[in-house]
Amino acid sequence: MKKHIIFSALLIATLLSSCTKEITLELDSSDPKLVVESIISDNLEPFTVKLSQTTPYFNDGEVYVTNAVVIISDDLGNVDTLSYVANGIYSTISNRQGTVGTTYNLTVIWAGTTYTATETIPLKVNLDTILYQYQEEGAFQEAGYITALNAQDIPGYSNHYRFSFYRNDTLQTDPFKYFVVDDQFSDGNYISAFTPYVYQTNDTCKIELLCISKPYYQFLTSLGNQVQATGGPFDPIPSNPPSNISNGALGFFATVTRDVKTIVLP
Repeated sequence: MKKHIIFSALLIATLLSSCTKEITLELDSSDPKLVVESIISDNLEPFTVKLSQTTPYFNDGEVYVTNAVVIISDDLGNVDTLSYVANGIYSTISNRQGTVGTTYNLTVIWAGTTYTATETIPLKVNLDTILYQYQEEGAFQEAGYITALNAQDIPGYSNHYRFSFYRNDTLQTDPFKYFVVDDQFSDGNYISAFTPYVYQTNDTCKIELLCISKPYYQFLTSLGNQVQATGGPFDPIPSNPPSNISNGALGFFATVTRDVKTIVLP
């Protein structure tokens, strides 16, 4: 019996070793998809749209779309045909300013297909102050100034926010590149929240608050989950973030209000 078991084990090992073969993986090489990146804000600045296309897995760099027709219109009857600038960016010739409550429409005509998206600029929430407090070095904390943002949430209105934190004009992205929240549990409350970064003497702290639409919030939430994945068993399945662009395009067309506050730490 023992000899039979040994023989079987040797036979299995021989079979396994003799079945080794080279496998060629066929990675996705489907037709390229249009990628759209555009934010219309209430700041006085040109309307811009960046267009690129997806590339095969092993291709490096972006492939810009340079031959599209790009139009932004609104429900007030204004129509702008954007001009190509460079690096996939299309822009209005002069500055424009988005208006709260106005609905904006994006139309992109490229490669025989028309892509559209529609968004309305949400109500604006302003940052009223940035407070700061010095903290000593501790077991799990760095010595320096912690800052807190303050703002009044609008009662009875579904707010979605994106915060961006800058130190000396450098955007801080680790580990909160896409810092987005909603007011599901804070509707109508006065918001006072510590920022997730420590500043030093003479540092400039700048906080940018964007009030964003729900589709853009969902896009950034999905993108943030993908970026912060660690390869663990409970990470989300890799996929493209939900897009509000028609006809299978990727990316986003967002309308936002923007407010910025800046302080210099003593």
